[in-house]
Amino acid sequence: MHAGDGVEVPVGGPAEPQPLVQPLRGEHLLAGRDGDAAAACGARAGDAGADDRLADPSPLRRGGTAPHHEAGRPGQLGQGCLPGGSNIAGDFKLVIRTLSFGTEKILPLPPQVIQGGLFQPISHLSWAADSVRLAVSTSAVQDNEGWGLNIVDTAAAPYYSVPESGVTTVPVTGSPTAARSYIREGVFLPDGNLFVSRACCGGVPVHNTSRLMWEVALDGALVRQVAIGYPNLEHVSLAADPRGQWLLYLAGHDLYVSQGGTRPSKLASGFIAATWM
Repeated sequence: MHAGDGVEVPVGGPAEPQPLVQPLRGEHLLAGRDGDAAAACGARAGDAGADDRLADPSPLRRGGTAPHHEAGRPGQLGQGCLPGGSNIAGDFKLVIRTLSFGTEKILPLPPQVIQGGLFQPISHLSWAADSVRLAVSTSAVQDNEGWGLNIVDTAAAPYYSVPESGVTTVPVTGSPTAARSYIREGVFLPDGNLFVSRACCGGVPVHNTSRLMWEVALDGALVRQVAIGYPNLEHVSLAADPRGQWLLYLAGHDLYVSQGGTRPSKLASGFIAATWM
């Protein structure tokens, strides 16, 4: 997945939520598969849970884990990230580290997905309030298709992707054109519902006609519409405060904030990531 954004969130925070934003800057760099010169291929992304665990999607190489949250806002893998002719699907893993003990649980891709070579890079992670389930957003596999949002039961799932036990895909519902639409990104809300960025349409040539910011149930059913977005902009870096009363997201590099699901207001510009602290 693309690098380029990151936020750090200390454990705890003020009683009233405050947006933590980071201005535009250069991409993170990760070492190549064999420790070669760094290439702008990806950056770790995660979401510190209610306990002290950190989830790390580990694109290409898994680096050291720090006791804070790093959230990547991706698209697809950058040009030059994939060695010619190499199947690196086996290098993509979801790593959950318990910071107090240093223990790790690693969820790779299923063997059949690795063998096929069409892997699903993780673009965003979000813990549920139970600190067991993870909302795992994945970016396109190829031809602007394959975007998805999986709910991973980290206590049961052996892998982070379908088709496997412990992993369910949140379906796209409603209009326009549910069959061609996709969930660009999704995060858990405190009540167990999801705040998602719903986009249309997948496939090539790329022709974006709709960006909708929705609150949905785990079965994809619409709970309420938060905003109608801009079709030509990516809507990412979704986040909710601990009480679920405040929502934020980026439309392009503009930061929008919604109180109680009402129409969002533009707060600031020039950002690549944001979250609540």
